[in-house]
Amino acid sequence: MSLLLKSSVNLYKLHPKTIQQQAARSFLTKKKCPPKTEEESQCGRAAGASGRVNEIAAGYKLLKDKQARFQVKDNLPVWLKGGPMDRMLYVSTVGLSVVGLGCSLAFISMMALK
Repeated sequence: MSLLLKSSVNLYKLHPKTIQQQAARSFLTKKKCPPKTEEESQCGRAAGASGRVNEIAAGYKLLKDKQARFQVKDNLPVWLKGGPMDRMLYVSTVGLSVVGLGCSLAFISMMALK
């Protein structure tokens, strides 16, 4: 009898509770991860060439500046806080929506009157 067939026969004979107990035993006896070194424990960042671990990257500073700009209480909706480009996109979207609605109504009225 082949090894694969023997193992499948042995698995078939096992009771589900036995399988569950073996799985729990192997889960509880797994080895734990080794403790992190000093460099790894600094939020996953290793010290760079300058040796400063707590240095904030430039991308994070830009992100914080953008977040601060959006948090200002200036009674503008969030979709207009980006400046003039956001206003242009908003106005063009509303304009195209109105044009599309007008064209749809014109088409429906033309088909209804035909």
